[in-house]
Amino acid sequence: MKKIILLATGGTISTLEDKESGGLKAKLGGEHLLKNITSQVEVEVKNFSTVNSTYLTPKDMFEMAKTIEDLLKGDEVLGLVITHGTSTMEESAFFLDLLIQSTKPVVITGAQRQAGDMWPDGPHNLEMAIRVAASTAGVGKGVCVVFSNRIFRGRDIEKVHTTALDAFSSGDRGLLGFIYADEVKFYQDNYRKTILLEEYQDVSVDIIKFYAGADGKFFETAINAQVQGIVVEGVGLGNVNQFFYEGIKKARAHGIEVVIASRSPLGRVMPQYGYLGGGHSLEKLGVIFAEDLSSPKARLLLILALNMSKNTEEIKELFKMV
Repeated sequence: MKKIILLATGGTISTLEDKESGGLKAKLGGEHLLKNITSQVEVEVKNFSTVNSTYLTPKDMFEMAKTIEDLLKGDEVLGLVITHGTSTMEESAFFLDLLIQSTKPVVITGAQRQAGDMWPDGPHNLEMAIRVAASTAGVGKGVCVVFSNRIFRGRDIEKVHTTALDAFSSGDRGLLGFIYADEVKFYQDNYRKTILLEEYQDVSVDIIKFYAGADGKFFETAINAQVQGIVVEGVGLGNVNQFFYEGIKKARAHGIEVVIASRSPLGRVMPQYGYLGGGHSLEKLGVIFAEDLSSPKARLLLILALNMSKNTEEIKELFKMV
């Protein structure tokens, strides 16, 4: 019999009030999450973890990708659904979309309201995610995120609201699809690029955020910590001030790969301004431009890139490809 795999990782969809702490904690496994939904297809539960998504690391995401690849090998498996916390959902979705080679549907979903809420949104999101994972239309679309009937590319998803039920957006690139009562409708093909990585090594990559009046002290901290990479979240097209320029220059002199992203949620970075700290001056230092990736996603891609190569030009090409 054909089936869907539900891989539960925790998150708000699994949280209940915790009497000891007085707050919410991830407690429920996948079996409990299925109790409140109606599915037209058999669902087999696998529990990967029961944590809030702030606890997940890139190494966890790599192990998740390997687990998913193994689970999708069975001919009886149509696709897979991951329940995940919304806080770092965009990072896991991006990471998994890069690594998973299978063309079977992989769908991530979660909730904004806890499982014990009077009107939880988790059951509906999970039911919609299972529909997408079971649909033939979902084949070859890569890792998708389903939330409030909307289907997003794993690469493009970004959480844009702290509490709203439709908390996600895919910015300039638009929706991948929508789930109607009678149909799972995809509007676009997925242009995903994947990375083949057999083994993962932890790589230290930090994010340093630029702001008006920022100095370069965090670059000294990163250099002293012997990080292997730094993602700078600049402004506009990927610009910083003269103090950040000097910090980046020192980091590059120590052999640290530096990527520049933008704090603007839309558009891409490119070397246009020639002042000290402008994109042109950074390009001359060997800084890599993150295209339209957010700083957290650029960090994950740099981690993967450093697992594959220590050559700046090769890493630049990877950023252009993705």
